[in-house]
Amino acid sequence: MAVKGEKSKEKIKKQSRSLTRSEITLITAFIVLGGLYLSDRYVFAPKKEEISKVQETLEIRTQHYNALLADYNKMDELKRRIEDLKNRLLNMKMQLKSYISQEDIVLNLDKLSKDCKITLSNISLSTIQSLSLNEFNAKDNKPIESEENKSEAPIPETTTKQSDISKEDMVLTKAVQLNFEGSVKNVYDFLSQLEKKMDKIHITDISLTETIKKNEKRLSGSITVAYLAYAGKDDKEKYTLEVPHSEAKPNLFYEEGWGNDNINTDTYYSNFVLNLPSDKNDIVTFGKTYSEASKIFTESNGLAIDANFKIENVNGKYKCYYSLDKINTTLTESLVLKDDKIILLVKSHKANENTTKINLNIQNSTDKKVEVKIVDDDPKNPLITVKDRKGEITVK
Repeated sequence: MAVKGEKSKEKIKKQSRSLTRSEITLITAFIVLGGLYLSDRYVFAPKKEEISKVQETLEIRTQHYNALLADYNKMDELKRRIEDLKNRLLNMKMQLKSYISQEDIVLNLDKLSKDCKITLSNISLSTIQSLSLNEFNAKDNKPIESEENKSEAPIPETTTKQSDISKEDMVLTKAVQLNFEGSVKNVYDFLSQLEKKMDKIHITDISLTETIKKNEKRLSGSITVAYLAYAGKDDKEKYTLEVPHSEAKPNLFYEEGWGNDNINTDTYYSNFVLNLPSDKNDIVTFGKTYSEASKIFTESNGLAIDANFKIENVNGKYKCYYSLDKINTTLTESLVLKDDKIILLVKSHKANENTTKINLNIQNSTDKKVEVKIVDDDPKNPLITVKDRKGEITVK
């Protein structure tokens, strides 16, 4: 029996053997491959997708950066093109003819009345007046009418050529009659704004009636406004003309209604007005036109320009000598005293986009007081300052 049991144990030992090396290696390989598959499926796959999106975003931003870099490298060229376009636009504006269309004048008056809060009514347009340039008198109350040149034709459109109107230099004017009503202040603002447009719009006739509504003084009346409809010869030539104005016509709201209109270029009616234009134009107004003024502005290089006034008593008449840098002139008209004073009005050129600063040097050798008024300037950053003064001079 003992021998039989030992044989049985020996048989069992022979049946249960250990794995071979190759089998262990194969099983290990299956386990590793399974782990890699599961890792790739559930761990690395989402990360790969996220990395792919990051790479795509990076490529897009890189392209955007390269485009910005290319634009930046073209900055000087773009600036040059912008400056060139600005110069071309300015040149086009300077070549535009000096006229206002019928539509423009109505829209301008309508906007102006709304801004000033007055009521306009019964707007009527008169027929056009056609005058040759040599018959146009800028100092008279009205242009000189000629039966031969008088026309009933409608106002030309902006595309109308001067050759279709006349071969000679022509000035076309047109008038608008309208009724208005508003408070004293609002009517004052309305008329003052119109007077600031005297280069193209001119008040030829006005009547006012004072009324009282709800314990408030109001003004109503009618007004006739003339405007320059066309001035020129052909597409290559442009004339700068003054709109007709009244000789020494008193201002409705100013008490300073004195002086000589020949030396006035604004509605303040003082003895003298210095009115400088934009430094982009070739005209400076000092009773006359000086083409060399543009050189003064362009050659100033940002430095202040000296304007000199010298007032003297010549044989009992008060004369004013004036110079702006290289421009020299003398007022031929005698200065008129007001309250035993000589008043000089200097109108700032700030509104004309002219940033040239001017130093006023005033010398008064007379026995009269000289009062200098600087208007339309910026008190915080004035373009016009009185640098030097000799004699009895006050500045306002």
